[in-house]
Amino acid sequence: MEMKHVEIRGDTYYFRIAVPRHLSESNTFGKRKHFCESLGVKITDENAEAKVLGKVLLLRKKYDAMFGRNEPSAEDFNLAAFTAFAKSFLGGNYTAATKAASAQEFVELVADRVEKFEKIDKPSETIVAVVSGGLALPALTMSQALERYRELSSEKFGLNTDKRASYKKWRPFVQAVDEWNSAMGKNHDVTKLKDADTWGYKEKLVELIAAKKFDLASGRKKIMWLRLITAKVLKVDYGIKTSPFDSVEFEGTAKKGKRPGFTNEECKAVLDRIISGKSSDDLKALNVISSMTGATCKELCLLTKSDIHLNEAIPYISIRPNELRDTVKSNGDRIRDIPVFGAALEWLKKFPDGFERYRRHNGSEALSAASNKIIDTVAEGKTFYSYRHRLATALRGSKCGDNLKNSIMGHSSRGFEMHYGETFPLENKLEALMKALAETPEQEVQKQAA
Repeated sequence: MEMKHVEIRGDTYYFRIAVPRHLSESNTFGKRKHFCESLGVKITDENAEAKVLGKVLLLRKKYDAMFGRNEPSAEDFNLAAFTAFAKSFLGGNYTAATKAASAQEFVELVADRVEKFEKIDKPSETIVAVVSGGLALPALTMSQALERYRELSSEKFGLNTDKRASYKKWRPFVQAVDEWNSAMGKNHDVTKLKDADTWGYKEKLVELIAAKKFDLASGRKKIMWLRLITAKVLKVDYGIKTSPFDSVEFEGTAKKGKRPGFTNEECKAVLDRIISGKSSDDLKALNVISSMTGATCKELCLLTKSDIHLNEAIPYISIRPNELRDTVKSNGDRIRDIPVFGAALEWLKKFPDGFERYRRHNGSEALSAASNKIIDTVAEGKTFYSYRHRLATALRGSKCGDNLKNSIMGHSSRGFEMHYGETFPLENKLEALMKALAETPEQEVQKQAA
């Protein structure tokens, strides 16, 4: 397509514009008869003509201002040629007004878009065509935005060899979009969402929270996932630097902090119910061991024979990468050794090679679901993870120092150099655990379990 003011030198497009005669004759710009500069676009670049069109419009605005022109000249634009190109580029996705416009009307349609175009740092080819040609932004549903977000975030969702772990990261985004589609419909154009739409959705979430479908914290997360999706896709593909969910807020205070731990009495009652019930020995052992080590479902389920050290002076389990898992919480502070003693040790002796029933990638979900079904009958609202938080509370209550506590639990310690949980020897950890658990009511149950 031919474009005025554009010439090709070698393999690069250049912009060239003549100085108006009256300015040339008055030597306003010295003896210069024209201005020429590279557009930075190669003839081999993908969608090169769309990029050139956008840059030409910006340069025309720049030089028209220099030359004292108020508006670009209509004769500089070939509407028929551009709309034909736009039709092939965006599949005909341009406004009816642009398609039917005269050359002068076309210039007027374009003029109000140039200023917006200048604010985009790195416009995509679509944005170049949209802004320079008066084309309509392609519609974008929330489901389409979700899939595009996944493409743009491949390092987050596509590089993890643990497919189950990748799915768990991806699932909240899918659920957030499903919730949106259910409440608002599947055909909303994300590029045209207004405050009335996003705040209206928030009100629907408030109704669901009031109906106890989920809590306030979960409602806020659903908005957060949608904000992340739309912010990235709109910025990368549409040059829009804000998300329509940026201003959406919930009034009131969500429950903050960690998931609730058991009280000592609840822990005793839960272990009593589990041990006296018909559950498998694997499940009984894992519940007792978690209560006395603070290890999570997944950490325990993926233990192998090489991670279980029963014949050492101080028996312990190692939480670290092995043949079943590539990482442990990004291979940070969660890599650690934890002493086992008392009832936990007696149960572990029954499974020196690990827990075959749950030793698979979804084993932790199976263990959690089976345990939580029993736990909820005794301590409503608590879960398997409550063992971990109860132990952290017990350690803190026994005056255990934060750095030692964090070394046992696998938490980071600010300002303290940790090396995969090995800073403190097993002797220190065992002493801290025995002191923290010495006075707790569940010890009676644990002794019975042994």
